Amino acid sequence: EDKPGKELFLKTLVVHRRFVGRGVGEFLLQFAKKFAVEEKADWLRLDCWRGPVGKDGLVKYYLGNGFSRAREFAARAPDGKEWPGQLLEIKVGNLQ
Repeated sequence: EDKPGKELFLKTLVVHRRFVGRGVGEFLLQFAKKFAVEEKADWLRLDCWRGPVGKDGLVKYYLGNGFSRAREFAARAPDGKEWPGQLLEIKVGNLQ
């Protein structure tokens, strides 16, 4: 179910493995949240690879940064395998 309001979608967020665990991802997410507030968006959304049960570390990472699960989805990879995804969102009004 789509929620009304203006949304900003964080299309790509990648941190080089050499910098994982150094706060770069959190810094980029904070920047995106601040930008969403400045743009008067209602929602900041992103999607990521969900992974198999018990291997959903990326989803847990975003949950730990204030996002909520919106919906699961599946896409087909070029090799035909299913790619399990998760749409996540945060209500921008809660950030102000």
